[in-house]
Amino acid sequence: MSNKAWLDPTPEMLETEEFDVIWQAIKTWDINVPEVYEGYCGANGNHVRAILDALKLNSFTKKIHTLESKLISLKGVVKTQSTKGNWDADEYMRGLTNGLIMAEAIMDDKEPKYFEANYPEKNREEKLIERLLTLETERLIENNRKLADEIIKLGGTING
Repeated sequence: MSNKAWLDPTPEMLETEEFDVIWQAIKTWDINVPEVYEGYCGANGNHVRAILDALKLNSFTKKIHTLESKLISLKGVVKTQSTKGNWDADEYMRGLTNGLIMAEAIMDDKEPKYFEANYPEKNREEKLIERLLTLETERLIENNRKLADEIIKLGGTING
């Protein structure tokens, strides 16, 4: 026999449906709990309390295992998303990756290590096309201003 705590049910427990269901199932049993007392005795509220505590512990353990499983899944997603070609595909993918990294860091209680913007330099042809489009846009805007000025000089009006 040990000095294991043998707790009485709380007044709140006595009012629960769970307590009543367990009590109805075991109230006619003779039970032996050698860790707490010697021999057998009729079932009582302490036995119901022990069962309820064990069920709560089991439920808590399942929640811990579920969280561990989800963390393992999150780590796998972070690993995949952090590969070259994923995180650095564009700003959205970098932001997505950094958000996943933040979630993982929160779960691990660590400081996150984010990916910084690191996009390859545009090649010469892309830069040239971009500059030509900018120049063409500026030219069109200037021509439209000149046309608007001419219309106004001739007494017309510009709407919009």
